[in-house]
Amino acid sequence: MTFEEREDIFRELAAARPQQAAALSRYKSWEHGFLLKYLFKKAFRRRAADTETASAKVSELEEQLKLTTVATQVQIERQQAEPYFRMRDDFASLSECVAIWDVKSHQATDKFRERTTAYMRVDRQRVPFRLDVCDLIEWEQKIPHLQNSKGGDIFLYPGFILYRAAKGAFSVIDYHDVKGTAALVSFQEEEGVPNDSEVIGQAWARANKDGSPDRRFAENRQIPVARYGELTLKSGTGLWEEFQFSNSDKLTRFMNSLNAFAVSFASSDHAANAND
Repeated sequence: MTFEEREDIFRELAAARPQQAAALSRYKSWEHGFLLKYLFKKAFRRRAADTETASAKVSELEEQLKLTTVATQVQIERQQAEPYFRMRDDFASLSECVAIWDVKSHQATDKFRERTTAYMRVDRQRVPFRLDVCDLIEWEQKIPHLQNSKGGDIFLYPGFILYRAAKGAFSVIDYHDVKGTAALVSFQEEEGVPNDSEVIGQAWARANKDGSPDRRFAENRQIPVARYGELTLKSGTGLWEEFQFSNSDKLTRFMNSLNAFAVSFASSDHAANAND
């Protein structure tokens, strides 16, 4: 079944559910009464039939939608179980950052013309991270979901990374093929510093080369410089995502546990080769 067919089912189901609710409401309004359902028996039977038909349609569409989901038993080897769930716990903590931004692009500043000490101008958008389920794969456990503002959501399963570039396009990536790096960045924050971030300095909105205020601007103001955590995920198959986090310590803990989980695959492969 194609993704277009799946989306058609979604749309049909979204239209069918209100119809079912309306038919049930019309039927219930007469069912508990006495006069109308006996005076207008034919109309009452029609309302009952309409309710049954609408409910049957919803049930059929829900079953069709369920069949489009890949049901799988995700097996976790003993060597991976503990580090995976530790990583998932650290991800849940990371998701509680006051602010998470998807970095959409970088643009070099013209420091002389813009009178700024910032090297880069960053276009970013807030996104939520959460433990979630993916509608493509049916599994009883919730998994880390890294949401992307421009498409390209990432789901961290025990044995693979699901990269969903769009509703109709996704790929499965091996952990060995992904390089994740975390870094501390200094950011001139003009939108308000989140309360779980560290302010490490101040910068002038209009500055000279040495960082001193440009006196030609009467309403010049200072901008707080915050320390954020920055995560970059890259693969040779096209994955390249970058995020910023208001709490850098939480990112550090998550990266440590993610790296420990990735290393567990090498330990498992070594043990398997030793037993051969």
